[in-house]
Amino acid sequence: MLKVALLILMACICEGKEPNENGKLKREESCMTLIEHMPKMDRKRFEETVSLRPDLRKRELQEKLLEKAFNYCMTRISDSQIKEILEFRPKKFRNFFELVPLEVENINNPEDLALDPDWNTMKKEIRSRLKRNRGKRFTNLPNDL
Repeated sequence: MLKVALLILMACICEGKEPNENGKLKREESCMTLIEHMPKMDRKRFEETVSLRPDLRKRELQEKLLEKAFNYCMTRISDSQIKEILEFRPKKFRNFFELVPLEVENINNPEDLALDPDWNTMKKEIRSRLKRNRGKRFTNLPNDL
């Protein structure tokens, strides 16, 4: 048993990956897929949430909501949900929208709209992986709204 575990660990080291990196990548891709589709598929809820804060810039608020939803999803999504989402059946995505809640409670002023400095870079990397893996074109959703 120990030999098997060591072989797996050695294979991961030789590939330059941490043992759980592939699971993290799939988790990221699943959550990104959900936040990419949620604003289009559930436009009413998304627009209603954004309209709760007319004092804040709409585009910045949209992007902050998506960042928060992504981070929430990353902590809640299960392996079985990841598998279903990555099968890429958009009609089933609605079943998983509880993983990407839209919450404006903690966004009270323009300073709260500040994004994580790595968010845009990470988002581009994940979208690039999704595009390579599926051969599909992913749009920059907050700009499409």
